[in-house]
Amino acid sequence: MALLRHLIMLRPVNHVHLDFHTSEQIDDIGKDFDALEFINTLKTIDVDSVTTFAKCHHGNLYYYTDLPEQHPFLEKNLLLEQYQITQANNIQMPVYISVGFDERQAYEHPEWIAIDTSGRQIKEFGDQPFDSGWHWLCLNNGYQQKIVEVINDVIQRIGAVDGFFFDIVTQPECCCPNCKKAMLAAGMDPTAASERYRFARQVEANFKELVYQTIRSQLPQATVFFNGLVWQHLTELSIPNYTHLEVESLASGIWGYEHYPLLIKYLQNGPLDTIAMTARFHKSWADFGGYKNPAALEYEVVRSILSGSTISIGDQLHPNGKLDNKAYELMAAPFTLVKKYWQTTRTSRDVCDIAIYLDNRYEDSNLFSAAVAGAAKIMQESHLLYDIIDASADLSNYKLVIFPDHIHADENLAAKIAAYKAVGGKILASYQSLNESTHLLPLADIKPSNFEQDYVDISATHYICYQAGMLASPALGADCQHPIWEPYFNRSYRHFSSHFQTPEKAANGYFDWLADDASVYLAHAYFSLYYRNGNHIYKECVQQAVRQLITPTLAVVGLPTTAALGLRQAAQAEACIITLTNYVPLKKGDVYTIEDIPVLHDVQISFNDRTIRGVDVVDAQTQATFDGDQLQLDNIHGHALVTVFFNS
Repeated sequence: MALLRHLIMLRPVNHVHLDFHTSEQIDDIGKDFDALEFINTLKTIDVDSVTTFAKCHHGNLYYYTDLPEQHPFLEKNLLLEQYQITQANNIQMPVYISVGFDERQAYEHPEWIAIDTSGRQIKEFGDQPFDSGWHWLCLNNGYQQKIVEVINDVIQRIGAVDGFFFDIVTQPECCCPNCKKAMLAAGMDPTAASERYRFARQVEANFKELVYQTIRSQLPQATVFFNGLVWQHLTELSIPNYTHLEVESLASGIWGYEHYPLLIKYLQNGPLDTIAMTARFHKSWADFGGYKNPAALEYEVVRSILSGSTISIGDQLHPNGKLDNKAYELMAAPFTLVKKYWQTTRTSRDVCDIAIYLDNRYEDSNLFSAAVAGAAKIMQESHLLYDIIDASADLSNYKLVIFPDHIHADENLAAKIAAYKAVGGKILASYQSLNESTHLLPLADIKPSNFEQDYVDISATHYICYQAGMLASPALGADCQHPIWEPYFNRSYRHFSSHFQTPEKAANGYFDWLADDASVYLAHAYFSLYYRNGNHIYKECVQQAVRQLITPTLAVVGLPTTAALGLRQAAQAEACIITLTNYVPLKKGDVYTIEDIPVLHDVQISFNDRTIRGVDVVDAQTQATFDGDQLQLDNIHGHALVTVFFNS
């Protein structure tokens, strides 16, 4: 594994993920493919790796084979020709195999289709029989061996490919006869959602182990990646079967602009290197004739490389086998930035003052709750250096750990927090977090409110909280601020007042803010509330708590809330790397995109305990000067990458 990590870290850097989901009702497949034209297009924009297709969502194979799934109108031995020309030109070529979606197998083996709790077949993009969408296949049946058969066939007929990319490797909570029978045999209850979830994760892990060992026994140096839809499925059951991670996140698609920054903050703490995947499409995959705005693609590429990932840009090959020249013209400039910036970021690591604690309960269908997403949003907008961690993390790596809204402390976590506080660690908890362990907080007792909403008195102004806070009694000596006011009544058909929430009536004797030297407790679910509503006062309360507990490594003046600031430790002990992005997405219809790149001026960043002796501006446009512990940046066009050298 160490050798594989080393190889991935060094190369490749610029990846293209070349989709080729092509209906069997289209003819002349690959007819116009020209190997020299193909490779010259890739080399012109300095591509290091291209993922090409063995098997698509339609279930078709794109190479000459005796297997019956070869595309019926395949005109050339497409995959083999792609492999031969990439190998001859020192470009890596992992092979794509669709797993969860396979329309051919769904038609020929309907018993392999996953079934939901109502007894209906599970489909993506529509659930009706005549909807055009993909049937989801269960992995707890003979379909596993079909995938193994294709892997072995590819290795035999194509050769020692550089790796495999398996897509849609997410076992649904299937209720087919095979799954119900296997669950009962394992002493599990098929009617319980949590049991179905746990069984699905085990089926998924077993499949990954089977596939990984099939490849390893023949190609010990090949990369292996399983692309799933929900990242918390990447548990200790299956992580050993990955050589790296590819983070699919098309900002203009279903993922949005908030997905990647959250996910990379979590994944960067794991054992595997990451490749960030976007695409050249204006909307999402298979948006033929749709080209992402250049500023939008620049942002998605730059944010990835500045976070320590390499980059993969998705495209789709036309059925005739010809690459779209416009798409590769679009990729050229971002790929140039990647090669330039990677030399600076490749050996760096993220520096963080604050950790946001992620409740590592995999029964939850969403990896990032509104609370975690809201905490991350507040940290980013406040230009605080933060990380997202789970139960495996060492808390002592951080000045402050935030437990947002719903983190329940079992005996192990409570002991871990107590040990962290004993060596000077600070904690910020909100709402229901750590309520079982009030000894960790400046609380004597805590109970829920009878109201649905309430108000917080801050400097004689009563601010609405759209979800009522907890009623917390302070521990002896606790600092109590921000009295809580209750409304006249909860709004209902029997009693309501005006259009929206009921006005405040009186203070109830409880406080929103309770603090001691090592901790702050906020009685309201400020992180979820900020994520859902965006009221500035919620962010201010959190910022006040952070300022009281720690002195951040960086003090920043002149950055708007749209800017994301990062700090990375360089390989040299007396150097660090400032990363900064400021691109502003716009919503146009149902699509988010970026058109214009704003220019920032007069940004000041102070290092609280270090004096600067020199700077190296890596990007082409930012201007940088320094004086003592202060770095001044000007003329920032969308992003900045600056190495700062300190006096020892």
